[in-house]
Amino acid sequence: MRHNYLLSISVCFIFLCYFGSGIQSKAQDTSPPHSGGDIREFKVGLTASELPMAGYRRFACGQNGSPPSTRLEGWQDYAICPPDINGLHEVAFQYDNDEALESIEGTGVAGHPVLISLLFTGDGIIDAIRIFSDPEASAYNKRRAYILARIAKQRFGWMDWKCVDRPRKSGESEIAGIMHKDRCTKDLGDRTITIEMSFYRLHGKIINKAYLEINRNK
Repeated sequence: MRHNYLLSISVCFIFLCYFGSGIQSKAQDTSPPHSGGDIREFKVGLTASELPMAGYRRFACGQNGSPPSTRLEGWQDYAICPPDINGLHEVAFQYDNDEALESIEGTGVAGHPVLISLLFTGDGIIDAIRIFSDPEASAYNKRRAYILARIAKQRFGWMDWKCVDRPRKSGESEIAGIMHKDRCTKDLGDRTITIEMSFYRLHGKIINKAYLEINRNK
């Protein structure tokens, strides 16, 4: 029990180092610049022209967690990506971690490999930040993907979440008596956080993934 508690504290500390308060409070971040990408450089409400190019690569049109499509030169090409049903242009990207200070498998948040994208309005304003646990991660990281959802939820505070259990579908079953299909939202005034945790079997295959989205409130 003590080991699990210490592990939870350690993981949460790592998350704060990566996710911290920087998504919304970049101005207060006095840490030295990273040679690789850093999630703290993004917040809803910024414009494409304000975003850094250094530390990022492989810009492409995002597809809501599916493999990206059209390659882009940078943030400024957001309008090339077709708008979704909300009129937003999704730009996926990766961290340029070749010389990063910390070794992470691909693009990572809180030590978890992720797929990350920014959703721009037609005027080039970041309306949402979208993060999926990476389905192509190593077997080890796939097994702990749902932990990312728990860390994110703790980061934004345990209180005042509105959570629902998504309906169980045909072929879905528990894993050792446990099933998570949580969808939780939290209104922080200027933005709304949505977190989904998925941990169950589907026709015998283990589904273990996390999803996080930060949306600008208008």
